[in-house]
Amino acid sequence: MAKKAAAKQSRFRVSGLDLRALSAFRIIVGLNVIYNLIKYRFFAGGIYYTSDGITDPIAIKNVYGEIFSLLTIFQSDAFVLGFLAFTFLLAVLYVLGIKARWVAPLLFFCFGNVIVANPWTVHAVEFLIEASLFYSIFLPIDHYFAIMPTKEKKVSGNELRTFPAFVLLIQIFFVYFTSGITKSGEYWREGLTVLSVMDDRMHAGMLADWFAANPGLCSFLTYSTVYVEVLIGLLLFSPLFNKRIRLALALTIPALHFGLAFGMNVGPFHWITLAFAIVILPDFVWDALLSRLGIKTKSKKSKKKSTKPVITNPLWQIWAVRVFLGAFLIIVFIQNLKKWERDSYFSSSIYNNPVLHGLAEVKLPNPPIFIGLWNQPWWTFSPNPHEQMGCFLMLGRKADNTSVDLATGRTISVSPDPNTGEPVFSEKPQNQLKRTHFVFSWYVRRQVNQMPKPLLKRWLDVVTEEYNKNHPNDPVSETGLFMFYNQTDLVNGQITKDRQFIQIQL
Repeated sequence: MAKKAAAKQSRFRVSGLDLRALSAFRIIVGLNVIYNLIKYRFFAGGIYYTSDGITDPIAIKNVYGEIFSLLTIFQSDAFVLGFLAFTFLLAVLYVLGIKARWVAPLLFFCFGNVIVANPWTVHAVEFLIEASLFYSIFLPIDHYFAIMPTKEKKVSGNELRTFPAFVLLIQIFFVYFTSGITKSGEYWREGLTVLSVMDDRMHAGMLADWFAANPGLCSFLTYSTVYVEVLIGLLLFSPLFNKRIRLALALTIPALHFGLAFGMNVGPFHWITLAFAIVILPDFVWDALLSRLGIKTKSKKSKKKSTKPVITNPLWQIWAVRVFLGAFLIIVFIQNLKKWERDSYFSSSIYNNPVLHGLAEVKLPNPPIFIGLWNQPWWTFSPNPHEQMGCFLMLGRKADNTSVDLATGRTISVSPDPNTGEPVFSEKPQNQLKRTHFVFSWYVRRQVNQMPKPLLKRWLDVVTEEYNKNHPNDPVSETGLFMFYNQTDLVNGQITKDRQFIQIQL
């Protein structure tokens, strides 16, 4: 009877986080840092982080305000590469679980310095990594799957029900709930967002043409994305069958992101969201999985199952962490509320509520570092994606009068369509997303006017120098920076396209 009563009671409670899930979370987050450094940051080297390269402290201050980073203080290629190498070493130690409790804050600090050094190279993917590193500082992430696991037991069993664990769940809630409710533009309401993205050269993925040929499927994916994101946020805290629902959500998150990744190119966004899926996996999944592998992870100190934390830290320290994270949670809520009031399905309701409107209008200080962690209004492609899409194209003219894409080295020609006048490419223009993270953040067309023209000119010169260095027998003599995008509009619920291919005057 007691077991049945306990089982019945467990159906109506919000679960904590499993220690094995937190350890796996550590590994996935650390691998994201390593991937980011190798794929984007090491490639950029000092070029994008020093005033001798493609950066301008004054221009950055005019657009983004005061910025603090060790990379902006010590302006040398040697320091930049050394700092990146040190951050990489910390990430490896973090993944392996070697002194993870001490490594976590150091890695958080170093990675924050890297991504804030040049705001034009930043994407929201890195903000999610930064936030994940931040919360890992306050969580026991090294009980399992670690070379040097902690010997300090935080709980009796494997379920962690502490305030930091609750705050991490709140963070995941904000990411998905905000992203869902701010998809409120006309494209989302008409079910045309996915279709419009599939036709964009910046974001078109390997199956984009197939998706574009199935508008009914694109419409379904557009509407379902909104509902799924909102439900992921809300159902995290379902008091009914919470563990089973968490398992369903843990499967839904990668299905959502990896599924869309086949049709649209949004960088490594789906890899960091995989960490969110892993961390909410319930204990019975880990029990079943690890038992099959012959790994015993349950604590045998107590025969009686209990989820009550065993207090090992001083009481003042526990409350200090609670107060600090509580205050930070309020800041995150206000930042999201600002976005909810401006661009969401609840905008009018929030605006007409004196309390919520007052909170949304609170002006928070803008810190010079950890900007991605502090400013957290989470949304993706919201509310109108067609206002953001576009891609840079750097063309060079060779001696035989042919044009080449400087990023890929492929011959490419652009000519107007005789019937429509739209630009037609001999090859689909490949943006420089695969070459450097610097360009990845520059798909937003409006930012063309924010970046100083001398800096754009320097950027073109650097890419040209690299191309001529790699092709000494076939260099280019004349180059230009172009913007290619679809100027789209809605007419009677249908997308009208006006492809634009313009040269940016430098």
